[in-house]
Amino acid sequence: MNKIDNQELFIIFQTINLIMINLKNILISILFLTFIIPEIHAQSVGVSPPFLNLGEIQPGTSKIATFQIVTASEEVSLVQLGKAKGSIDFLRKGEYNYALMNYSEQDILPWIEFISNPVEMTKIEDLSKTKAGGTIKGAKEINFIIKVPKDAEPGYHMGIITLTPLNIQTNKLVVIQAIVPLTFIFKVPGKAVRDAKIFEVSTNGYYNGNLILDIFFQNTGTVTFSILPVEVKIFDKKNNFIDEFTSYTVYVKPGEMKHISALWEKKDVELGNYNAEVKIDYMSGYALKKSNIELYSPQQIPPARVVEKEFVFPWWVVIVLVIVVIVAYMYYRG
Repeated sequence: MNKIDNQELFIIFQTINLIMINLKNILISILFLTFIIPEIHAQSVGVSPPFLNLGEIQPGTSKIATFQIVTASEEVSLVQLGKAKGSIDFLRKGEYNYALMNYSEQDILPWIEFISNPVEMTKIEDLSKTKAGGTIKGAKEINFIIKVPKDAEPGYHMGIITLTPLNIQTNKLVVIQAIVPLTFIFKVPGKAVRDAKIFEVSTNGYYNGNLILDIFFQNTGTVTFSILPVEVKIFDKKNNFIDEFTSYTVYVKPGEMKHISALWEKKDVELGNYNAEVKIDYMSGYALKKSNIELYSPQQIPPARVVEKEFVFPWWVVIVLVIVVIVAYMYYRG
């Protein structure tokens, strides 16, 4: 019993020792973070409201949009404004999904003009002067102009105003930025249609042992749109699924014809005829095309070689020279 008690005391002693060592390490870490490492710095910049619906804007006209930049960081005094394309996912998942069927992905960044950039934040104490609640240290009313050209596509257009604090303190160990951009939407009147048609699916040889599929499709609508990666499914003659693969994504303007190549990395597939089903998803709808393709053995191209021909002296040159000499002699002799 005495032996067991001694073992228990030894274990208790070791446990207490480990706890003391850990406490010592924790205290050292706290002191190190407090006195040696610079403080962690956080910045937050947001907008109020976070979303603007600018309504309808006629082609060839302009409209001024207004929002507020707000910050809870006292160090933020300058903010750089930027612009970016809107995300179609905002429409697919949000309350504005009704606009998806008439959404144009035309580039509107050249239409956006800032009146002042960068902008200087104004320190504020009275929250009643802002449209946002919470602990606000600074705010600034921002105006920007949307200049819609005469040839603007009809339908809904969307953009994003980005914010970048300019006076980040470099002597801080960590700079945490919480930045909320502004998303805005407006509508250009007119018939906005998103639609596409696949005209042809055919094979075009091999690349690194992979069969090349050429896909030709056209934007048959009235607005620019992007497509998701093109999906290709392969079936045998009995309609049994064999394989599937994808291709890249592109932007397509109204009426534009596009050519996309997809590679079938065939594995243990017999040569012969197969059915290909191609799907082009432009996020508000999709186009389908079924086609018969042939998987054949790649032709072996013989290596290039230089053919050496036997040199033949050009005797006709000698004959011409002799005639020239005779004519010249007779001319000077006479």
